[in-house]
Amino acid sequence: CRSRGGLLVGGVSMILALVASLLLRSLRPAAVPYSNSHNHIKGGTNGTDTRLKPDLDIISIQSNATEPNIEMRNLPGLGGTSPLHGQWDGYAAIVTLPSGMNATGLRPIFTVLEPIGGCTSHAGHLSKTSTNAKQNDCRVAINGSPFDRGGGCIGQSMSNGRPVCKDCGVWAGIPSIGLSTTSMESGLTAATWVIGTGINHTFAESIGVENLLVGHVPGWLIRNGTVQISSNYSDPTPAPRTALGVTADGSRLIMLVVDGCEHCPRYMGGAQGLTVHELAVEMQKLGAAFAINLDGGGSSTLFTRKGVVNYPVSFDYAPIFHERSVSTVLCIRVE
Repeated sequence: CRSRGGLLVGGVSMILALVASLLLRSLRPAAVPYSNSHNHIKGGTNGTDTRLKPDLDIISIQSNATEPNIEMRNLPGLGGTSPLHGQWDGYAAIVTLPSGMNATGLRPIFTVLEPIGGCTSHAGHLSKTSTNAKQNDCRVAINGSPFDRGGGCIGQSMSNGRPVCKDCGVWAGIPSIGLSTTSMESGLTAATWVIGTGINHTFAESIGVENLLVGHVPGWLIRNGTVQISSNYSDPTPAPRTALGVTADGSRLIMLVVDGCEHCPRYMGGAQGLTVHELAVEMQKLGAAFAINLDGGGSSTLFTRKGVVNYPVSFDYAPIFHERSVSTVLCIRVE
């Protein structure tokens, strides 16, 4: 067992780390929205940008299931182990969709929740994933897209047919995932996943996509079954992660949240979690043929009706449970 002196030193260390974390967080953004390698191109007030053309994958839902279902999986130690915390786990929520569901049945299953109080490209009202999920009666929810220091939204996400951010344009090179629930003149049938880059609000509306969630750098994790991130990607730091993907037949939506501590000092076990490449590999193992990265770090949160399932570390510098206020949330309603 640990001595009283050791416990005292450990407790003081965690308090000092928390104070340092709060000071550092006041000097840096809550989330890093984009890097120099990707441009955030703002469009007009309708959220479009004519310089960007959609590059899409269309996946029709082909399923033998007769009704929707959610399977929860615990992945012990996926994010590593540290002496003060122990195992950093991973959590997967896999939603199975049946073929032939009508729009009324599909719409509640995949819903993007806008920030409570709304947002623009430069400001917003952040709230916890759990708060937004409870307010909207979600059975399962995860944090969504990244945001800037002022809480401003980034990219072209849509919620129930409306732009989440009216003055945000397409985030160049960053894929989004949406669900088309309406037969359109374009030839898309009901229950079709639309995944890709360059999807502006007008185009999404034209193909029946009412809810669209934009991802995060570096872009695609998996496309057409192939991991798109190399093992020597320029950001090799382990961190908490959130990812979203679908299977090749479109029948399953896969959500993965991995715990960790992005900036924990070495004496606390150092950085824990997954690299972006490792995240892509894990999504592939879960069966994703298409997958995107979402906001991670201290934002990574998985909520069920029992509460927050994972161990979010909003402060980033110490293994202290604290849920971060975020921007968009992906809400799953399946009874």
